Amino acid sequence: MRAVDTWVHTGLTRADRLHAYAHTLLVLWEKWALKLDIRRRLLRLAHQFYIDSSNAFSTLDTIDAHLLSLTSNYLCSSEDLIREYNQINEQLIQSTEIPLRQGHILLEKMQTNECKSPILRERVYDLEKRIEHIRNKLREEYEKLDRQGSSLYQTFDNECTAVETWLFNVAENFLYSTRFLIDSNNSIDTKTQANDFLESHQQIIECDLK
Repeated sequence: MRAVDTWVHTGLTRADRLHAYAHTLLVLWEKWALKLDIRRRLLRLAHQFYIDSSNAFSTLDTIDAHLLSLTSNYLCSSEDLIREYNQINEQLIQSTEIPLRQGHILLEKMQTNECKSPILRERVYDLEKRIEHIRNKLREEYEKLDRQGSSLYQTFDNECTAVETWLFNVAENFLYSTRFLIDSNNSIDTKTQANDFLESHQQIIECDLK
């Protein structure tokens, strides 16, 4: 009877050990399955990132060439250039937003899960550099248009000031030369004389303005 008890006790002990071992294997399997699932999803995301980033690089090449053609085209007006630059900026955002977000997610997940992929990291950085390069060129072109607009406004303001000064001098000379013919106490007479003078010299004024 004692031998039977010993045999049963030994069997139970071994069963407990096997159960504990099986539980350990199950935990390890769950961890491994989780890592495998994470790697599988990362691989799928990386595959999609390479496809989307390739399309983005192709679009960036097109944008860069189009931007270069615009900067060398001196026949476009400022309004046309601003409209083109706005469209380029919108196209830049739409074509790179998704792959750039994918790349940042991959870099973050790789760091969290201790995955190393220098090629992937370099591709993300190359995409960021290309985007930053085009953004800088757009910023320079916008600033150039602003400077040109300010210069044009200043030139226009100077010309207007010169015309106003000329008109003031003409009116002053007219009033001075006709001071003996105008009743200074009659404001209506002064206004009439000045209007008649301006109307008679309208063609001369328009010619000088041109």
